[in-house]
Amino acid sequence: MIRNRHIGKLQNPPYRPIMDELRKTRLKRRLLKEREWIWSQLDATNDSSASTTFAQATPTVSQEDDLFEQLQLVNFALRRIAVDTYGTCLRCGKEIPLERLETSPSACLCSDCQFAKETAIKHGRLVRHTAPI
Repeated sequence: MIRNRHIGKLQNPPYRPIMDELRKTRLKRRLLKEREWIWSQLDATNDSSASTTFAQATPTVSQEDDLFEQLQLVNFALRRIAVDTYGTCLRCGKEIPLERLETSPSACLCSDCQFAKETAIKHGRLVRHTAPI
């Protein structure tokens, strides 16, 4: 609360979004770099799997699936930035703390909802899949 000198009443400070444009731009840049890195890893995986036998390539398939899942999350985060919904939890609608987004820029759930999702997966109440939720 701040006191307005002219009116003498307490007022709420002007609204300032937690996610300002500079932070959003930095996070977008990090997401783009992460996407570039994922593509380079996928290219390297495909190059190495071409020269190996099927038995040797089996672990690479799992790594490739993980990379595709990461890529999907990064692309989803970039789309959310484009439509200005980035930084809000897909489940509860609350703002995702900036610290969480700086740690994991592709996060689409707040910490509480992410914990609930992981607990549900762990106990078999939710099947793990590559969709963001």
